[in-house]
Amino acid sequence: MLLVMICSVSADRLPNLQPEGQHISPEVITGVSKTPGSNGTGNVAIAPQVTVKEDTSVISLILGIMPVFGDNEENPLALKKISSAEGLELYFINQTRANEEKLAKEKAINSQKKDYTFGITDPGKVNYNFESQAVAGSLQNGGSRHPVMEPENQVFSLDSATGNSQSRSGTDVASTYSTTNIQVTGVDEPDFIKNDGKYIYLISKNTLTIVDAYPAQNAKIVSQIPVEGDVSDIFLNGDRLVIFTGKNGQNLIKLAGSVAPVPSSEYQTHALVYSIIDRAHPELLRDISIPGKYQNARMIDGDIYVLNQESRTAGDYHMPVLFDGKKEIAIRNVRAPQVPPENYVFYSLSSFNIHNDAQPTAESFLLGRDSTLYVSPGNVYIAYKNQGTNPGSMPAQQKSIVHRFSIKDGKISYKSTGIFPGYLLNQFSLDEFEGNLRVATTIDVTGNNGGRSNGVYVLDPDMIVIGSLDHLASGEKIYSARFMGDLLYLVTFKTMDPLFVIDLSNPKNPGILGELKIPGYSDYLHPYDETHLIGIGKDTTPNQWGVSATGIKIALFDVSNLTNPLEVGHVIIGEKGSDSEVLHDHRAFLLDQRNNVMAIPIKEITNTPTPGSQYNGSYIPSIWQGTYVYGIDPKNGFTEKGKITKETITMNNYYEQGSAVKRSLLMDSILYTISPQNIMATDINDISRPLANITW
Repeated sequence: MLLVMICSVSADRLPNLQPEGQHISPEVITGVSKTPGSNGTGNVAIAPQVTVKEDTSVISLILGIMPVFGDNEENPLALKKISSAEGLELYFINQTRANEEKLAKEKAINSQKKDYTFGITDPGKVNYNFESQAVAGSLQNGGSRHPVMEPENQVFSLDSATGNSQSRSGTDVASTYSTTNIQVTGVDEPDFIKNDGKYIYLISKNTLTIVDAYPAQNAKIVSQIPVEGDVSDIFLNGDRLVIFTGKNGQNLIKLAGSVAPVPSSEYQTHALVYSIIDRAHPELLRDISIPGKYQNARMIDGDIYVLNQESRTAGDYHMPVLFDGKKEIAIRNVRAPQVPPENYVFYSLSSFNIHNDAQPTAESFLLGRDSTLYVSPGNVYIAYKNQGTNPGSMPAQQKSIVHRFSIKDGKISYKSTGIFPGYLLNQFSLDEFEGNLRVATTIDVTGNNGGRSNGVYVLDPDMIVIGSLDHLASGEKIYSARFMGDLLYLVTFKTMDPLFVIDLSNPKNPGILGELKIPGYSDYLHPYDETHLIGIGKDTTPNQWGVSATGIKIALFDVSNLTNPLEVGHVIIGEKGSDSEVLHDHRAFLLDQRNNVMAIPIKEITNTPTPGSQYNGSYIPSIWQGTYVYGIDPKNGFTEKGKITKETITMNNYYEQGSAVKRSLLMDSILYTISPQNIMATDINDISRPLANITW
């Protein structure tokens, strides 16, 4: 495993990189960059130029094809605002002709420019020097510039807890309780389970179950509400709860050329808003219907933002519509690039408030199918792979597109679009800091100079690339990333796990401060405090082909000296085939420093030699399911406090991904471990003795 810390350093300490990403901004639409690259060759890095004639005829105005903020003819990512079904139909018809013209022009352009790069320097040139002490600068002795790192499992006290404590009946309410493990402070993430320090609310088997969980000795189910459709996540805020579910529905839609609306069956996501003042009898207050399948959501101060994806059949050009109950709310515009992405789908970004009845709002747009959502308190970023948008015009290099939408009090406003090299791993590959977006990507380049590498890119609010660090960990790919203030901790892997420490304090010149190479890799990184980091992943062993993954590895890193990160200690759980829900879903991780508790759901596989077998290496696997509980000492590492057994099974569940236990949460000193079938309650001061087992 390689742990890398990345930070920004002064311009005199690293090569002068000149990233040249395409960008579109509503405020200032800039032209395609033609600035000479920074590789010293003098070659001009020219982004592809695609001319799609802007149709300003009367018929276009009537049909609702309107340029947004002055379309840039040279940039195929510039957005148009389409405001009618007829406009959508004309948009797609025009693309057939435009694509033919574009390919012809690109052939002519490419015949004149034989060599160029896109936002990165020569593939053989390394933009950093591990040996240079100058890179570390004043940080050589450990540095003093550590960001404040807050554990993302927020632990609320009774006085500061989300919601109204008076509504939770009785006086038996936990003084502190944990919440969902989130990425950004103040931006709540949905999950199938929530709690408020007394009640646990969870979705299982298409049923909302509310459990009076505290005190644990008296735990009981107080209500169960069946929910139709494909039930996914919930949000909880005070005395309101939202359930997301999806199903096919019948609507009247206005097709292009149709005089009157026609019936249509389409998949819809329903946001069901409940009052839970009376936990025994939750009351459905509102049903908001959003076109398409639920992808993800975030909640900020009661305002919920929902991202949906809608696939349509060829020839379906109707404008998207929301429903608040039976009230129809038209999404008046669809934003689309000049050239549709390959395998495009319709997206909608909708918002509503969980506490009031204000009308929902939404933006609709065309994006690529594979999207990643990142949300800060003030912006929504949606990134996706740029596949086939510019056929024939670029070298065989992976790129991603990102759109920025500002958000405030439920209002959504499109702001800018950018492009950067490589593909993202997940939401932790993006981060906003002091107005800039930072991204970490893996890049596969084909051709004579092909290969795999990784990069870090900084984009300003206009989504212009202003800083880059290329050719990280050649031949490897990113397994996990964690941005913390002006630092990035990055794990790449092929045969060893490098942990990089990257300095982003100067966004125009990111640079590597230090690295640590150890066996294994981390799939998830979590801050412990300002100078320590937890990594959870897999251990590895060498084999004739390279390495193979074995048991679960949990490591504690000391990053007090940014130029020399160290592994304080680690534990290995199980053997090959062992797994944890944390490796696939960060919401399964629980860390409560007040109680010095870290809980990890585990599927542990151990192999026992087969008695009397004549075959060497024959064994019988044993599978244990449950939760490992640890204490953490920053100087000495992990101390096992105990194990909470869910079940011991045989080969039936050997190949199932993840673990039977999906989540853990704390109310005071009571640890609740949750599976799809039950909740177990245990006092962390005596883990050997379960207090309750609630089943349904």
